[in-house]
Amino acid sequence: MGEDRIFYNAGFKPYEITRRYSDSEVLFDWIERDRYLMRQVTISINVRKWLVFIFNAATEEKRKTIKRWNMKDHFLEFFCTLKYNESGRYISFIVIQGGSKSIIITPESPHKEGWGNIAHKFTNFINDTNRVKNPIPGRNRQTKTSYKEAFKNSRWMTEETKTTHITARNNKISVIGGSRTESDLLSRCLVGKFQLSPKETPTLSDVRKWACNTWKSTFGVNVFGMNDSQYLFEFPTRKAEHVMTGEWIWQKKKLNLRWWNTTVGCWPEEINRDWV
Repeated sequence: MGEDRIFYNAGFKPYEITRRYSDSEVLFDWIERDRYLMRQVTISINVRKWLVFIFNAATEEKRKTIKRWNMKDHFLEFFCTLKYNESGRYISFIVIQGGSKSIIITPESPHKEGWGNIAHKFTNFINDTNRVKNPIPGRNRQTKTSYKEAFKNSRWMTEETKTTHITARNNKISVIGGSRTESDLLSRCLVGKFQLSPKETPTLSDVRKWACNTWKSTFGVNVFGMNDSQYLFEFPTRKAEHVMTGEWIWQKKKLNLRWWNTTVGCWPEEINRDWV
């Protein structure tokens, strides 16, 4: 297969699944298209495997009945229900994240054959993901290239090695390592700002309580105030990546998030901010 996208039809509706990679895991964007709407959810590979099980279990059930399944994955809750109406059977897949909800509806095939063929497509896509995720490194021979150049141009170079100082003298290469602590901290921190007017900006105490309740599955989230009504969220692990994939609401107002860098929220000393 080797492609990062698959397509299939169910109940005369087209569906699309796109695979993408983060630093820590594989994510799938699942899209349902209809004449007047489009629905989309983002799930992990573990949830995708769970859906394979549910689609196969629903296929084995031949009666018009109702069955329910649920699971949690990081900050998200997932609910699957086998239902039926006058048009036939269908599976509803609901994702609940904070105060938001997304849904994908997958009807049974017109010939009442269940969802086995879709589950088979899911399985092949998952297996192909494992092959793509762990490729066998090739041995590309490069001539007339020094070790120093090869090191600096390596496609596998980490953020830590990008900050290293490399010198060559008397056929010897000297590498002074960069700061790993700062890189790790940046990868665990997000900067957020609520879509509010300055007068409506919540206090730091309110934001800390909200973060504790919203991301209660992660212990030790630190929140700090920054300039321009921004907040720095420091996570104890790489949970920041999972938070970035979601949409978070405080009192019906969206929290805009981005990765932290060392200059976010800083102003040059010589700049005077005049309010009009």
